[in-house]
Amino acid sequence: MNNTTRWAPVSQQLVAMGERLNQLRILQGKTNEELELASGVGRATLSRLWAGKPVKSDTLLSVLAALHEWGVVDQLIAPVVKPAVPLEAEESDKPLSARQRVRKRKASKVSAAPLYRGRRNRN
Repeated sequence: MNNTTRWAPVSQQLVAMGERLNQLRILQGKTNEELELASGVGRATLSRLWAGKPVKSDTLLSVLAALHEWGVVDQLIAPVVKPAVPLEAEESDKPLSARQRVRKRKASKVSAAPLYRGRRNRN
């Protein structure tokens, strides 16, 4: 078995994945022709997959489904769920009926005298 890690180059990971998928096929006792019929993927494309050559994602999913590797497929297509984080509310001494929403304060209507009024006539 290949000692490939997730930090290995993509080409090396493809080779390891192809070898692993071919081993799964053999362990299940399926021939290439049987897998070809079950997945709808051509023999030449299966050979490319076993050799670690790039294949399209729909091809890979079809082969995984034909090999009944539902766990891998489920992990790839399961929705990502962000864990819910409860809001941390401040404790209040007031009962709910007495609480009010926080609103923006309106600007005061008292206007300050302008700092510069222009020229004054001092005559």
